[in-house]
Amino acid sequence: MKAYVIRMGYGGFPFETVEEAMQHEEYRVNFNLDNPPKRDGCRLTAGHGAWTVIRY
Repeated sequence: MKAYVIRMGYGGFPFETVEEAMQHEEYRVNFNLDNPPKRDGCRLTAGHGAWTVIRY
């Protein structure tokens, strides 16, 4: 199944939910809600607290 990749990051996701993250300007501006790429996978770097927000 393919999903839209909204945002990726490192260092652990510092919020409980995406909704909470969207309330903070420094995170909201980097969420790609207009034309996110549709992918069937993504790479996360092991050991770095990598995270991905997807929508399907």
